[in-house]
Formats: sequence, structure tokens, C-alpha cells
Amino acid sequence: MPPRLSTYTMNDLSHKAAWFTLSDPGAAGAWVRIATITIEAQYRECEIYGRINQQSTINSTNCDVWSTRFSFTIRQQQALASAPATEFRLLKNRSTGDVKAYITQNDGSATVVKIFAFVPDCWSTRISYDVHYKMSDADVGIVLETSEQVEVPAGTEITGLTYLSNIDTLLLDDMAADPSAAGELQRNAADLKFHDGTAARTLLHNGDATKYVVRDATAYDFGIADFPNVGAWQIDGLDLSSIVPAGAVAAHVKILIGTDAAGHHFNLRRDGTNIHNSIDCEGCEGGASNSVQSEIIAINSDRKLDYFRCCAHVTAVNVAVLGWILAP
Repeated sequence: MPPRLSTYTMNDLSHKAAWFTLSDPGAAGAWVRIATITIEAQYRECEIYGRINQQSTINSTNCDVWSTRFSFTIRQQQALASAPATEFRLLKNRSTGDVKAYITQNDGSATVVKIFAFVPDCWSTRISYDVHYKMSDADVGIVLETSEQVEVPAGTEITGLTYLSNIDTLLLDDMAADPSAAGELQRNAADLKFHDGTAARTLLHNGDATKYVVRDATAYDFGIADFPNVGAWQIDGLDLSSIVPAGAVAAHVKILIGTDAAGHHFNLRRDGTNIHNSIDCEGCEGGASNSVQSEIIAINSDRKLDYFRCCAHVTAVNVAVLGWILAP
């Protein structure tokens, strides 16, 4: 096991320096990535003493608008799967800037830590920085950024944004709870929730938003023998649960009825509480004819519908399930 880093003087330290020009961060300021430290073996460590300066050019004269000094130590624990030991301190900070260290990876291949600086509002900004560092061996690396890398460290609260653009990946921590305030967007396990000011609404459930699922029906699923009773509503008489999955809130059905006289009908409904939840199929004028229609009807969680076959004059009933609607 490599020895722990011992007490040393500045002459014992390696040195790196870099700078880049920062776009106007606006009144809210901006976070930028300064450095990335990678440890690729157990028991290794790295100590850094850094200085960051933010300069603004006014009348062709460079002037410091923010500066800070910090120290940072990271040591990998005995097992790569364990959390590494870190210590971060701001030694001297001027103005409203800030510096943070954030562990972005800690697994069997490496421990990776990124150092971020928060740059207050100004214009014609140049970020310059240098670090003195000592590493236990070649399994530890440090890279300084030489171009603008706008990135927000984890756990940072951002307010007052007008818009976001050019985002490659948005990673939401599992808050294990619903959002509680209007406008909040939050992950709760496999659900993505949004609070609309009244309650938390589910936008995505297990990766699925509200959507229509097409079923390729090659034949009718139910025939006249499945609707033997006439003259009264048959509660839960049509069971779609073998076709329509749990979580569906509506079914899309195609219905064919045949009659031997005009004016006779066949009905489906979700339940008896609201007649407007029903589908009414009536034979064509003149009788001895077939009538076909396609409808979407609401269903309960049991995926069963009531049916009403008015009389024996309804001589044919065929029902096919064409699809369903899943709710989040």
C-alpha cells in the first residue's frame, strides 16, 4: 500500500496553471468546471492547493472581481465500492463566488471528483487559476480545464432561470416523495411528478406517459354466444381483462350487430352510474342488416363492461378490441 502523503513544503509540490474566457454569465452568475481528479487504484490520494481569479476587462485594464483560495484532499478508501474520504476548505474567498468539489463516479474502475467555481456576474470575464498538488503515484491524475465548461454541481439550487438549452442529460435524484410546492418537478421512484398548484400530478409512470396502445386484432374476440341474455343490463357481462392490461383507463372496441328488424340495439357501458359512459349500437333502418362502429369507452380497474342486448331481434353481436389507453 502506498504511504500516506507526508508533510511537505511548496517546493515539494507539482504545479499546473490554466485559463479560459467565460461567456457573459448574466445577472445570476454561472457555475463552470475547473478541474477533474481521477483515482484509478485503491489507497491512493491527492492533495491540492488552488487559487482562482476572475478578471474583467474595463477600458483595456484587467481588474480582479473575484478571487479565492482553497485546499482539497481526496483519499480512496480500502475498497473501491466504499465512499472515498474527502476534505474541502475555502481558505480565502472574496465577493460572492464559491468553489465546490463533487464526486461524480465511485465504482470498481475509478473515483472521479470534479471541482467547480461559481462566477458572479460581470462582462469580458477571464478565469485564470493555478494549483499546487501532490499525488501518491501515477494512478492519480488531475486535468485542468482550458475552455469554458458550464456545468452545475449536484445539490445546487438554481432559481431565476428563463430557459435552459443544449442539455445532453438531465439526472434527477430519487426524492422518494411527491413535490409539495407549485411548479416543482420531482422524481419519486419510477414516477416523474409535477405539482400544478393543486396537487402532485404524475407525468410519467414506469417510463410511460398516457398513451394509446394499438392491438392488431385479426378477428372478433367475442360473438353472439358471449351475450346470451336479453332485455336487461348484464353487470360485468363482458370481461376484457384477458386482453386489456391492468393500468388501462379506456378500451377501443369495434362492434358489429345484426338485426332482423329495425330499431333494435345493443349497448356497452363502464358501469351504471353515468349513462354517458355507454355505447349505443342500433340496427339500420329497414331491418335484416348489420351495423358496424368503432368506439373508445372508459373502463374500471377490473376491465369489465356491462352489456345490454335488447331482445332476440339482435341476432348477431361481434366485439373486437382494437387497442387501449394507458394512464400514467
